[in-house]
Amino acid sequence: MINEKRLVDEFLNLVKIDSESKNEAKVAANLKEQLTPLASKIVFDNAAKAVGGNCNNLVAHVPGTLNKDMIMVCAHMDTVKPGIGIKPQIEGDIIKSDGTTILGSDDKSGIAVIIETLRTLKEKKIPHRPVEVVFTVSEEEGLVGARNLDYSLLQAKMGFCLDDHAVGDFTIGAPAKSSIEIKVHGLESHAGVEPEKGISAIVVASKAVAQLKLGKVSPNTTANIGRMVADFATNIVPNLVEIKAEARSLDNKELEDQIEHIKTTFEKVAASSVIEKDGKRITARAEVKVTPSYAAFVLKKEDTIYQLAEQASKSLGYTPKFTVGLGGTDANHFNQHGINVIMMGTGMESVHTKSEHISISQMVKSAELLLKILTM
Repeated sequence: MINEKRLVDEFLNLVKIDSESKNEAKVAANLKEQLTPLASKIVFDNAAKAVGGNCNNLVAHVPGTLNKDMIMVCAHMDTVKPGIGIKPQIEGDIIKSDGTTILGSDDKSGIAVIIETLRTLKEKKIPHRPVEVVFTVSEEEGLVGARNLDYSLLQAKMGFCLDDHAVGDFTIGAPAKSSIEIKVHGLESHAGVEPEKGISAIVVASKAVAQLKLGKVSPNTTANIGRMVADFATNIVPNLVEIKAEARSLDNKELEDQIEHIKTTFEKVAASSVIEKDGKRITARAEVKVTPSYAAFVLKKEDTIYQLAEQASKSLGYTPKFTVGLGGTDANHFNQHGINVIMMGTGMESVHTKSEHISISQMVKSAELLLKILTM
């Protein structure tokens, strides 16, 4: 029932439109045109200013012909770099780039599947639920489009983000994440003449890091330091180190505990780094700034959206697989706003690399599965 050629043509057209994060305006204009004959209402919010991009999130409403709850379908319009001048190549069942860029199946395959499914519903006059379409910006920049989405525009209470890999696999949970910025302040002095009159911020920071629980802290929680910078001449005892870190957890309380562990460790080590100078007691100090990125969610088997995914998959002969992911997605923000959203695969593989590719047959199966969900 899904028009394979039309689906492939739509996907090829989309990936040829440059839309690296914060520059999605051209693809959004194209999507508005594609949705106009399908939707009763198309609106853009005002997220661009907060995101720092040239495009807002797009929300469209497609009236239903079944008296059942509305389903939201979501995908993101942006791609990672290098995503300019993508030249898709077809080899048998596989679509890939020419090797100089990513392909952009993350997440234009999701967009193409949504558009083709809606076209099929209308063309074949198939009874279906009301559908709410959300195309977000800057997902690849830390989910900032979904974070700044105007949720007053949304009506659905459940839905699917088409931004996952294998068809029939569903991600029903993801961890919370917080970014952590730390500044360790020491005391500058001449490293050759009077090093004893300084407090090395590098030494203080290193002692603190050595005491941290990092990596796989527990089955639910991870933590990592990704950047540690001090830029001084070798004859200067450095008075500043800047650190960037993150912590993630499927358990919000564990995340709070891990952040507190990092914060107190740096503060205690800094406070214990003391010298006497000119009759005064001088200590190092640590400034810790925590920025929550998104909250954790894990949906249950009893949730309607879980049951819909399971029933639709089984009706098409698939054995659905439900897992809890390790990375953040737009679904984190939707669930935080009371919309039960799970991730659904489109067949994309090796995303964020120049080896990225997608199976045409898998993309067709994704559209067939979405079609089944919307008609149940």
